[in-house]
Amino acid sequence: MNKILLTISSLLIFVSVVVKLYFISIEPIYISNILGKTDIVAIVVSSIFLLGYSLKSIKDDTKSKYKYNVKIFFLFILTIIVLSISTIYNLNKKSLDWDAIALYDARAKFLTSGMSFSQMGMLSEFDDKNKYYYLLYPPFTSIIHQFWYKFNVNLPIGVLYSIFLILMVLILGSLVIDYLGLFWTVLTVLLVVSNKDIFSISIIEYTNLPFTLYLTSGIFLLLNGFVKNKRYIQILGFLFIAGSIWIRFLEPVWLAVVLAYIVATLFNKKIKQNMLCIIIGISIILSQYIGWNYFQKIVANTPQIFHINKFVIFESIWGLFTGSFLNILFFYLKSYGVLSIIYFTALIKINKKEPNEFIFLRLIIIICLVMYFAGIYGISFMFDWWREMSGSLARSSSYLIPISIFLIISNIKYLLEKNIGSAKTIKYE
Repeated sequence: MNKILLTISSLLIFVSVVVKLYFISIEPIYISNILGKTDIVAIVVSSIFLLGYSLKSIKDDTKSKYKYNVKIFFLFILTIIVLSISTIYNLNKKSLDWDAIALYDARAKFLTSGMSFSQMGMLSEFDDKNKYYYLLYPPFTSIIHQFWYKFNVNLPIGVLYSIFLILMVLILGSLVIDYLGLFWTVLTVLLVVSNKDIFSISIIEYTNLPFTLYLTSGIFLLLNGFVKNKRYIQILGFLFIAGSIWIRFLEPVWLAVVLAYIVATLFNKKIKQNMLCIIIGISIILSQYIGWNYFQKIVANTPQIFHINKFVIFESIWGLFTGSFLNILFFYLKSYGVLSIIYFTALIKINKKEPNEFIFLRLIIIICLVMYFAGIYGISFMFDWWREMSGSLARSSSYLIPISIFLIISNIKYLLEKNIGSAKTIKYE
């Protein structure tokens, strides 16, 4: 593990732990039962142990093994320009998007006034459509917003999201450089941050960018540990996946990652040597998931969002034979637009020299795309407003963009090496 990766990982885990500890300080009832105690012990102990082990395993990278040239410098400048545009834009605007103001920022101000999360349910008690509104999302972003105001940071809150974007550039670059080399890594990072959907979530104060930051970090840490047979890196990856649960809770992306990881270990015949990682990783993730679910449903008494009955199940099955399935599938692909082409292109394996463990990334893309389609398909038989989800679909699955771009760049690099022979082959440890 290099110094940049260790520094960013430590910072993000520290933020995640501080948010959790602060949440417990205002909601002591959370640790009054075994679920809450298990949650906080799991995340604190595992964080201290893993970061301590990472510190021992750090590489001396003071002397760079990568050569710089004009092309790399040009790509680097373009990346800086994109990050600067995001920062300048956030410096000169106020939050205008509905949930940014009415939910995430509003909860931060409620917390500042002395209200706890468990009390926020009463604010929407008489809202027949959105009784669950104030506890629909976990506390991460609202607590971060509260800290921002509490420490009197004299900058718009949007700047925080530009910082998240910068952190994603640094950690993503650190995680993929061993596979791509410097030039292709800088190109990958540039394509990620300049992507319309990634850039747009850096100028909107929603949960999407921090969620993407933690998920992307966790997924590539898992990949690195998987390829290099480093258990502590894999468990560190699971810790990041667990942290994402306290940012967004609705979509069970963590389950898709775990399933992809297990299938990939079976495919690569590494199930025995990775069994300990699987057990520890799932335990950490479930402690986070069950902990927030318990608080949301039992402590805060949040109403259930989806009510599935026999009629909905029958109608969805019948829709497979009446054309509803195809109509919703076309709507689904249209909602993604160009991203659907990027995702499907990333599933094609061209690079014959890539590690077999890359199947882990492709499985994540497949499982998540199926998961989102199944969600929209089911919801279309429950609510009239299901078409409105097209606007949030790309945002909520934005973590697939870095994964897909990485796989595509890996293929392009291989083709150029094979046909032109201008680049050196990367040796995977």
